[in-house]
Amino acid sequence: MGLEQARYRADRAVEDGLRRALGITAEPFQRLGIVAAAGVKPRLVVVVSGRGYSSILSAASYDGDPVFGAEGAAAKAWRTAVWTYAYAELAKVQAGERPLPTVAAFVAELPAIAWPA
Repeated sequence: MGLEQARYRADRAVEDGLRRALGITAEPFQRLGIVAAAGVKPRLVVVVSGRGYSSILSAASYDGDPVFGAEGAAAKAWRTAVWTYAYAELAKVQAGERPLPTVAAFVAELPAIAWPA
C-alpha cells in the first residue's frame, strides 16, 4: 500500500467513525459530503502546510515524537475537533435544523488550531 492510499484510508476511517457516531445516513450524506470534501479536507491541508507538513496525516503522525510531538498532538486534536464539528453541523442540515451552508461559509465556521508556543 502506498503512502497516499494509507492517508486516504486513515482519513476515511476517521470520517466513517464520526458519521456512524452521529447517525448520519448514507444517501443524504453523499450530498452533504460535497461541502465537507470541498471545504474541510483542503482546509486541513492548508493549515498544516503553513507549518511545513504535507498533509494532516503527516502532521498528526508526529504525535509522540520527541521533537515535534506537541505539534503532532495539536494537529491530531484539531483534526478530530474539525471533523466532529463538521459532522455535527451536517447532521443539523440533514435534520432540517439549519440550511446547507456554502463551502466558504462552512470553512469559516471550523474550529481554529491551537499550535503550541
